[in-house]
Amino acid sequence: MARTVATLIRLLLPLLPQFLTPAAAATAEAEQMVEFKALCAVAKLLEVPVPLTAEDVSVDADVDEILKLNMTAAPATWRTYFGDGSETYGWDKMKDKITKPKDATHWQDNWQRWLDTAKMLKPNPDNKQWLEDHPPPPNQKVAAAQLTVIAQKAIELQSKYKTDFANKIKAKESEAQTAMIQALTASAQRTQKTFDAFAAANQQERTDGDCSGDKAGQGVLYDLACLCLAATTANSKYCVGQPTTAAWEGTAGKLKQGMDELKKHCSQGLTVKPSAHSLTTAAAAVEQLIGRFGKATVLGDKLGKSDTAACSGEADKVCVKYDEYYSSAAASTKNKKIPWLVQVEKAAAALQTADAAKTEALATANSIANLKAGAEAVYAAAQISPPNAANNGETPAPNKATVDCTNIKTNTTCREKGCKWEGKTEADSPCVVDGSQPAATGKKANEGAAGTATTSGCARH
Repeated sequence: MARTVATLIRLLLPLLPQFLTPAAAATAEAEQMVEFKALCAVAKLLEVPVPLTAEDVSVDADVDEILKLNMTAAPATWRTYFGDGSETYGWDKMKDKITKPKDATHWQDNWQRWLDTAKMLKPNPDNKQWLEDHPPPPNQKVAAAQLTVIAQKAIELQSKYKTDFANKIKAKESEAQTAMIQALTASAQRTQKTFDAFAAANQQERTDGDCSGDKAGQGVLYDLACLCLAATTANSKYCVGQPTTAAWEGTAGKLKQGMDELKKHCSQGLTVKPSAHSLTTAAAAVEQLIGRFGKATVLGDKLGKSDTAACSGEADKVCVKYDEYYSSAAASTKNKKIPWLVQVEKAAAALQTADAAKTEALATANSIANLKAGAEAVYAAAQISPPNAANNGETPAPNKATVDCTNIKTNTTCREKGCKWEGKTEADSPCVVDGSQPAATGKKANEGAAGTATTSGCARH
């Protein structure tokens, strides 16, 4: 029995490398595929355009509505300054008519906005229904005072919304897009600014210096080429399971052909929209793989397959070496970051700022919408006539003609004033209004009040 076992061992021992070698090679290539997929995930993210936020058109519409209500409730004499909103009523033509010089700066700063509002109120087929639904309210003075405050706040919030949208949303989204393009396409070759341009023009076979030092880490596409494309097609097999049809060869167009093939493999699987979270997560996944599969002389500063410290593109040396950014020795730390990682961080920070600003902008837009609802409520309430429009519901004041007649004490004076004397002697009975004569009248309704309002109300908008 012992002799039989010994014989079997002698027969099988020479065959053992045949069982072990393919498995070992497969493991190394599988590890490189993991790194390839991680870099692909970053590349796919960077290729997706940043979704651009559109400005909320309801903000301007709501503010315009508030200003229209405000101007409609303003005194008629004040509204005449702006006429139909045409340039005939521009500031240069109307400034000499302003009676309060101390307010000149305020008027000048706001004139164009008031003029634009007047233009919106000029009767036309489009606003006919609005004008019919919003006649000047009977309680104009009260409405104008309240609407002035609402309009001022709405204008302030509108200005804040537009400033934040321009500086914290639109600009930051643009900044993120620029950083993402740089992270994806930057070329390590100084004569071509983008990897695609370099790949199309390249006529040099890959050498050890192409994928190490400060050439590594410039752009994700460049690093993908270093990770997967060797100097020959036979060795360009570690990322996709078999040799590519073209490699980093010395023939023009071959590098581009090989890279186009890799991109097709990259496009497989899940595609995620770029966000602060997705960008940092994808980049961190790549960083965690750097040096993870290193063995013996394969130092801890690489992505890819190498049985030495080199990344020359020869057999078993197809890798990207980040020796400028990660240390391979305990006493030699590095302070620089991989350039494309820096750009990814920049893009993520910009998108995070934009996201926070979008939340704030939404709150601002909602506040303006609430102000509009408040303005509409004020205007609707002002349409209700009080019990006595002349004195806001207080006890009716005596008619002026009645006061004039009843205060007269003599018959002669009573008749001279157009009143009726009911007594039998010169002074024995009161003087009363003669019902057969029309009562004396003063100024037309709201004269004087409108003139007073001309210097207030909308003048402070």
